[in-house]
Amino acid sequence: MVVLTAGGGGDGFKMMDTYLAMHESRPVPGIKSILITGPFMPREQRGLLQKRARPYRITVLPFYPRMEEMFGAADLVITMGGYNTVCEILSQRTPALIIPRETPRLEQLLRAEALKKQRLIEFIPWSALNPERLHHQLFAMLDDLQPYRQAISRFPLDGIDFIKNRLRHFKGSRT
Repeated sequence: MVVLTAGGGGDGFKMMDTYLAMHESRPVPGIKSILITGPFMPREQRGLLQKRARPYRITVLPFYPRMEEMFGAADLVITMGGYNTVCEILSQRTPALIIPRETPRLEQLLRAEALKKQRLIEFIPWSALNPERLHHQLFAMLDDLQPYRQAISRFPLDGIDFIKNRLRHFKGSRT
């Protein structure tokens, strides 16, 4: 199962449009897909995605209240790489393909590059996104998800402990 999510959805149409164009241009057998557009994707864009997804039995939802459960059930998540989404994906130990937007900020791209260096994810630059590249990367990952799962299992999810230690350090330096 492949889950696509565009976070809030305000600028995720291109990613989902490209995913559907990939299905339209070449067969994608054996993959159940769920697109979660986000509540801020314009209604017209959501409607267009739903209409195009129907022949491929792809589910399109504007929102899902328990994303961590959805990510935990997925074999692969495709996302733009917002902070909260990436944290939820890593906490569920699910491999991800990130397609980070590059404007108006480079935040998503920088996050994708850092995670890629640790072999936790793969990414396709927003400017390089097209159906062929997406198809190639999707199937390259689905053919062998184990290296991503192994890297994620070794990745420490200790941010709260780090913050607590930093706060202790700052508190101690003030006395």
